[in-house]
Amino acid sequence: MLKKSLIILSILTIASAAYCEQQKVTLKQTFKPGTYVLTQNQNMQQTTIMGEAGSFSQNVNMLMVMEMVISEPDENGSKKMTTTFKRIVQSITGGPVNMSYDSAEPDEGFNPMASIYEKMLETEISAAVDPEGNLVEVSGISEMFDKMGAEFPDSAPMMEAMKKQFNDEMMKEMIDYSKKFLPTKPVGVGDSWVAASKMNFPMLGEMDIKQNCKLKDIEKTSSGKLALIDFKGTMKTEEGGSFEMQPGMKMEFKKMEMTQDGVMKYDLVLGMMTQLNANQKSNMVLVMPDVAGDEESAEKMTMVVKQEGVMNMTIKPGKYVPPVIKEPASQPAYDEDQGL
Repeated sequence: MLKKSLIILSILTIASAAYCEQQKVTLKQTFKPGTYVLTQNQNMQQTTIMGEAGSFSQNVNMLMVMEMVISEPDENGSKKMTTTFKRIVQSITGGPVNMSYDSAEPDEGFNPMASIYEKMLETEISAAVDPEGNLVEVSGISEMFDKMGAEFPDSAPMMEAMKKQFNDEMMKEMIDYSKKFLPTKPVGVGDSWVAASKMNFPMLGEMDIKQNCKLKDIEKTSSGKLALIDFKGTMKTEEGGSFEMQPGMKMEFKKMEMTQDGVMKYDLVLGMMTQLNANQKSNMVLVMPDVAGDEESAEKMTMVVKQEGVMNMTIKPGKYVPPVIKEPASQPAYDEDQGL
């Protein structure tokens, strides 16, 4: 009797292990061909501390909407990904600066943000994707800064400096960022892994990224399956980076550290991340010349910049549909007899 019970127990154990193995999934970036709308919304509370000069707080909100088209694979299995900016909204309130911009609203006169963002809206970013789902080439960003420099010659040196910081290679790393979250082997619900990598960020320099990830659940949808991934980690620089605003005026970014936690949804059919909800906190030291002139003789001003907020991103199949913006009510024509 005991022997028979042990045999049954062994069979059940093997069957259970086989079932669990069948429930494991492979999270691989494949980029299914189609048209998608990518929406990223970031809301941050920023506090800048300037030593004896005091401090001030600002609310910084930004919305970016892009349309992404992924082609069918060619004879070699490679695909082309084309991304265009469709809408950009930004507002900065509080502190010494208060301004806002929405590319979907009618132009109501000079807006310093418009000169930058209008060029982004004219930019097409192209990327080549190899059969393994890796981005191997990106173009479009460097060309955008060239156009800005040509249209505004006085800002050409700054545009060249921007191009060194935020170029096509940097964009490739940022588009490919979600891939760094993925495990290197099949995982099941409850499995954990550590995603560690290094990545260059504009002006901030090389950052060490470490994310502790866990497969929370696998949701079945009408079109397939979604993997829900919990993550919590840090992003920090060892040495930091710098940005030369103009000859002799260099900003230095030091001791940048960010903590991040949230949930990511990965679509197993589309082969890409389709949702990211993250809470973020960051702390950074910014050193910049207080007076224009020779960098060595210029006085230095050190500031501590702290940010806290949320970042949400979604990718959904379909084409971009512009929002309906109500035109401002027209003023009645002046009538001498009526006084209007």
